[in-house]
Amino acid sequence: MQNSGAITDNPLRLATLSAEQVIANARRYVHKQKIDARRLLLRSWLPEHTHSWTDSQPIVYFVAISAETSYIKIGRCHRITAMRSRLMGLQTGSPHPVELLAIVAGDRSVEAGLHSRFQALHVRGEWFRAGVELIDYLAGLP
Repeated sequence: MQNSGAITDNPLRLATLSAEQVIANARRYVHKQKIDARRLLLRSWLPEHTHSWTDSQPIVYFVAISAETSYIKIGRCHRITAMRSRLMGLQTGSPHPVELLAIVAGDRSVEAGLHSRFQALHVRGEWFRAGVELIDYLAGLP
């Protein structure tokens, strides 16, 4: 039987490993647990429907400034795990709380399609008026 390098509950298998192999396996296990904990921390605040997406999933997000919900930003993030820092950056530039309204899987082309779809509501840059069409679209998202 080949050593897969994983920790096992099988005491006979553990008995065949050297002390160095057991220590190496334990270190790999602890490292994996730290990575899993970090992933959970980075992703736990996101909507539940995104939890099955890979960390590198590009996304399109919809953000509003809580006190001024008449404008919605349609932007994108190259990977879902970068969304928290993106929101923090937006918050730094806003005198009011920033609220994440929705997230959809998608890259630059999805974002461009949404910008085109809501062109009639376009204000400036990636900001759009919160018109009925856009609100209805957001209401239909998970």
